[in-house]
Amino acid sequence: MGSFRCCGSTNFLSWTTSSYSLNQTETNFRSDSGVRLTFTVPKSCCIEPASQDCQDHRHMKSDTTANKYIYTKGCVQKLQASNIPYGTYALCASSTIALLQIVGLIVSFLLFRMFDYLDALS
Repeated sequence: MGSFRCCGSTNFLSWTTSSYSLNQTETNFRSDSGVRLTFTVPKSCCIEPASQDCQDHRHMKSDTTANKYIYTKGCVQKLQASNIPYGTYALCASSTIALLQIVGLIVSFLLFRMFDYLDALS
């Protein structure tokens, strides 16, 4: 997913409820507005995964706003957008294959009938 420059399914906050993040987190804080979870995003969310800034800013809180060290946009929309041109090709290819299979089925049926007819003449 690194080439998509994204983090999480919807956005980087998708990691707040993931089992990856829960295994990485030790502390939960409670605020007046409810529960504020600390969570961790994977290195693949970092703009520069090898940098120390990445390591320092991967551990966040659920009320964290946009971060200049990690990607904040989600991957689902980017993945869907990248597949739009290929969807047309896939539909055309599968329609062509289905048509060829139907033609093959009809030809097979006609050949069977022809051989059955020739066998009856003998």
